Amino acid sequence: MVMEHRWKGVFRPKYLMAGIFTTFFITCLISSLPFST
Repeated sequence: MVMEHRWKGVFRPKYLMAGIFTTFFITCLISSLPFST
């Protein structure tokens, strides 16, 4: 039970970082699309 609470505390910042990374990756992908075509 204690580990579950620890995992929730660890996953929260990881989800935030994943969201920022995904947004950054998609932005780079979209901005590089017109150049490759």
